[in-house]
Amino acid sequence: MKRTTNILDRIGSLIPGYIGYAKRDNQRISDKLLRNQIAARLVEVEEAINEMQKNAARGQISINLLELEELRKGCSALSAKIKNTSYGASALFNKEQIKEEELDEIYRHDEYILDQVEHLSLMIQQEQEAIFLVTAVRSKLKDVGKAFRERTDYIQFKANK
Repeated sequence: MKRTTNILDRIGSLIPGYIGYAKRDNQRISDKLLRNQIAARLVEVEEAINEMQKNAARGQISINLLELEELRKGCSALSAKIKNTSYGASALFNKEQIKEEELDEIYRHDEYILDQVEHLSLMIQQEQEAIFLVTAVRSKLKDVGKAFRERTDYIQFKANK
């Protein structure tokens, strides 16, 4: 959806580099929204694991409570990291601005992470056999964490270039 141009955008278009800055700013906002969505999905997974813990405590399912707690904490920590991480903010006239193609790459990392979290959510919903579920969720959480570290490393590498 394209918004109408306001007076500040028209004035800004007279400033060299403003149009590129505005586009990068929109990409940063999109990145932030996507990461918030990823974090929210992880919170949902955490809540589902919490529900499984309750069912296990009642004896309705046979899963090790300590393993479930480890998974729940992993989801919580990863959600907080993803939600609160830097999203490439840079000042209008900063020499160290993140380029548009670099923001696109960061966004691709985030989309991959979202796909992995969606897969994680489906795994929890299917409630496979307990031993396989814990192992699969642990593995998927590691994959998501690794993808997020790669995203962070990419940003740091580009910032230090």
